[in-house]
Amino acid sequence: KIAFSNPLANFDKIVCMLERPGRSRIVEQARASYRGHSVGGGPIIVSGFKSEPIVTEVLKGVKVAAGPWKGKELVGKFSGLELNYDGKDLLFAATTIGDVWHVFRFNLASKKLEQLTDGPHDDFDPHQLPSGRIVFTSTRRGGVGRCVIVPQALTYTLHCIEPDGSDLICLSFHETNEWAPTISHYGKLVYTRWDYIDRHWGVA
Repeated sequence: KIAFSNPLANFDKIVCMLERPGRSRIVEQARASYRGHSVGGGPIIVSGFKSEPIVTEVLKGVKVAAGPWKGKELVGKFSGLELNYDGKDLLFAATTIGDVWHVFRFNLASKKLEQLTDGPHDDFDPHQLPSGRIVFTSTRRGGVGRCVIVPQALTYTLHCIEPDGSDLICLSFHETNEWAPTISHYGKLVYTRWDYIDRHWGVA
């Protein structure tokens, strides 16, 4: 009641991502290494959440309108969710052929679903920058984590693209993994990163 009495909460719809992890939440931070998510889920809108919530699956029956997955529905795995600054588009990651993660954009008004990244690399955790570009995490840089026992556990770091998926740039050449980029109130890019502390693991 206290939260809903806030005058800034003058809306009756919220958007969420329904995820169905197959193991523990650790796979969320290492999805490029562990294939732990189960099939299903996706973006949902919860209407009337202050009284009698109604859930709508926004991608139900929607086919990809642009990109290599054009003409097909997303029926794989879903992760991450970002609502852009004007509240019109959703950014998220979903799997396609070969359990590979790609970045997608969905317009809530037109129902247009676009695939923004493609290829054999995992791309996830998208977030819109104030400039309009989209930052995300990807295995495109190459490299393998030193302490990951899973074979071919590729390192994933920050990259960015234009809103249409062009002009892909690698932002970070860090040796280990990075994820969950976002923008601070001061306009700086903040994210989580796995750092080595140069100590013997047993002592640490």
